[in-house]
This record gives sequence, C-alpha cells and structure tokens, in this order.
Amino acid sequence: AGDDAQYDALFRSCGVMRVQEPSELVAVAKLYLGCGAPAGRGMGIVSVSGGGCSIVTDKAVASGLEVPRVSQRAEDEMNAHLSFGGAFNPCDLTGEIAKNGGLAGAITDVLGRQPEVDLVVYARKGLTGTIGESAAASLVEAAARPGAAPLAVYALDGSVDRAEELAVWQEGRVPVF
Repeated sequence: AGDDAQYDALFRSCGVMRVQEPSELVAVAKLYLGCGAPAGRGMGIVSVSGGGCSIVTDKAVASGLEVPRVSQRAEDEMNAHLSFGGAFNPCDLTGEIAKNGGLAGAITDVLGRQPEVDLVVYARKGLTGTIGESAAASLVEAAARPGAAPLAVYALDGSVDRAEELAVWQEGRVPVF
C-alpha cells in the first residue's frame, strides 16, 4: 500500500526491476539464472529479419531499455561480415543467415564487445537444414568470450522446435524466450 510513484523511485534507486505480472517475474528469473544480470540498460539486437529487429527494438524501448547506436568502427567491422545491407544496432542479418550460420556469431561478437551494449538479444526463427544449429553454436561461442555481453534468445516463431538447436542453447546456458 502507498504511493506507487514512491515505490518506483525507491526500486530504481536500488536497482530493483519491477514486473507487472507473474510471467514477467519468471522471465526475469530465467534471464538472471541463464546469464546473470546485465550491467546496464543497453541492448544489442541481432535478428534473422528486419521485422524481428523492429519487434524487439520496439518492445525494448517501451520497457525502458536502450538500443544504443554503436561506433562507426563497430559498424565497419560488422559490415565486413555482411555481403549486402548495412550493419548497425539493431542488425538485420538479411537472407544471408540462411546460408552462413557463422554470420550471427560474427555480428554478435562485435556488438557484444561494445561498451554501451550490456545484453545481446538474438531474435531467431527456424532455419533450414543445420543452419540453426551452426548459428546457435557461433552465437554461444561469441557470448562465451571474455568481456562479451551476455546473450539471450527470443524465438520469433514461438519456440525452438529442433532438438539439436535447443541442445546448443541449453549447453551454452543461453536463456531462450
């Protein structure tokens, strides 16, 4: 009981994340148990589609998170991995991800080293053949590097259906939402 604005101010000053419903509490716990608490509010977003970038970016900003612009140097480094399109945060991997599973990890490696990025979210969809597993493996590897931002996965298509890909995420202790 009491003034809600006072509680919000108190929670903010103590670094407490306030949730609105039990499912959000479970999601916060899952993130924390999977990769720890992000150091700040900066989110790097990598997606298999431009639409996925927009969805995750809109939700992040509405939740009070930041999707910071990265340096020109970081953009240039990411662009070196892309055959077409332009790299920035959020980064659309374009259709190129369908033939190059390592692309996701290469981009995440760059984003995860930026000081303004505290968490990288990979917005994925099921990919054909073994590309999903190779993308997952490259992302887990990038997130495991010393100094890398933690990684979380958002399944744009609702779930990760291929057991092989899911096993990669679980073995890498990457939370999948």
